[in-house]
Amino acid sequence: MKAIIFGSLQTLADTSEIERQSFNLAFQRHSLGWHWDGTTFQTMRRLSSDRARLERFASLQGQFINVPQIQATQVQIFQSLLDQSDLQARQGVVDILKETRMRQMKTVLVSEAPLQTINLVRAAALGIWASSLDLIVSDKDRLPPKPLPDVYDHALKSLGLRPSDCIAIEDTTSGMQAARTAGVSVIALPDMGGTVEDLPDQIVISGPDLFGVVKTLVCLALQRAS
Repeated sequence: MKAIIFGSLQTLADTSEIERQSFNLAFQRHSLGWHWDGTTFQTMRRLSSDRARLERFASLQGQFINVPQIQATQVQIFQSLLDQSDLQARQGVVDILKETRMRQMKTVLVSEAPLQTINLVRAAALGIWASSLDLIVSDKDRLPPKPLPDVYDHALKSLGLRPSDCIAIEDTTSGMQAARTAGVSVIALPDMGGTVEDLPDQIVISGPDLFGVVKTLVCLALQRAS
């Protein structure tokens, strides 16, 4: 085992409520008359990027919007709300980063979020471990969205890794489909607010012991390789 791939910001830290509030405040600022409650926001999260969510919701409302302008406003508001929060990494995430560093493994984030948002979240949630991610794939890479496997293919190629070298941690069906299509084994986290359907060859964690599961899988993989 050579790498752990985090499939979204939500697998690093729970930013969902801050994100939802920042979108609603951005909608107010642009006088759209929109409001995403918890259910609507989780439905929108089935789409893998903010741009796709905004475009889909605008289509449902029969409205034309300036997506980049709204995204820029949302990121500004998100940063302000994040500064006022006490965001923590999800249980087990920092332990995973420590363990992978000790074992000289790679850690990767494959996200379609804006790079600015990614940098804000990892600085706030990971503290001194914020710089421990070896590769970040973001919207700046301009890759086709999940469930297409391009973000995973790009990460594997960039680090010179095979799919069998990695374990992915994902919290949505589209993310898990992307990983599986790329040939990467998946740890599914259905308790993180995403929508997870049954997919073959995945490990589903319903409890909080993410680190324990990942460490066990890494140890087993290393034993097989020795």
